Amino acid sequence: MDLRFFVDTLIAYSCEVDTDGLSHYFPDRTLRLPNWVKVATVTVDGIVAIPITAGPYVSNFHLQVAANAFVGTPEPRDVALIHCVAAFRSIENGETQMKMAMVSALHQKKVLGLQQQLVFGIFQLRVDFLQVNAGCWISDKIKIYEVGSYSTRSPTSLVQFYFVLQGMRQLASQYKEELTNSTLTLMEAIHIKIPVNEWAPTVSEESNNSGHSGEEELIIRPGISQALASLGKWDVDDRINTFCRNIGSGNSDSGDDLDIA
Repeated sequence: MDLRFFVDTLIAYSCEVDTDGLSHYFPDRTLRLPNWVKVATVTVDGIVAIPITAGPYVSNFHLQVAANAFVGTPEPRDVALIHCVAAFRSIENGETQMKMAMVSALHQKKVLGLQQQLVFGIFQLRVDFLQVNAGCWISDKIKIYEVGSYSTRSPTSLVQFYFVLQGMRQLASQYKEELTNSTLTLMEAIHIKIPVNEWAPTVSEESNNSGHSGEEELIIRPGISQALASLGKWDVDDRINTFCRNIGSGNSDSGDDLDIA
């Protein structure tokens, strides 16, 4: 079963179910990776992102460059906070693509001082299964946790998967509020130290710096860094267990924030 259309539609619907414009779904997008990874970019099948349209995220050029994870065109006009990534086109490479995209999103979180927030990832585990994961910074290290796996052949399992998407959306609302509340703190930090662009450069960027021009290419270095290779096992964390319990108890349907702090 080709899950592309199904997952695209379901995730997009979860973003559009309300009309407040909280989160947007971007299919087929390429993300930058931080310069400590041996690959410059990763392309995934879908990204859920929260547009940031106020404060220093709009007015400070250095912050925009340091925090913008998107590469290529079309790019969002504003910085978009990546909340969830999906890789379901390839069973063989989906898990690796998802992890790399989550690293991109978590690096963005770190730039914005939001290390305590989760980033979600979805990949095609088997022909008829999806796995949902969540990642965050723990003691300056990236940890990725398994939320659950869901069968596309089971109506009950698909309902559970949709509840997880709704739980993610609730957290997106909470995270956007946290981002808004941290504006003053971030402005003070920017005033003290200008944000540094730590994304790995593309070939076109290096060519521009050396006085050459041409079509955009990507720097692809062989292998994956040790830091990425270490993301091979799913960690366990009470925050993820709490998130799953809230979903299972039906809290995802309520208007309250999910308490997973």
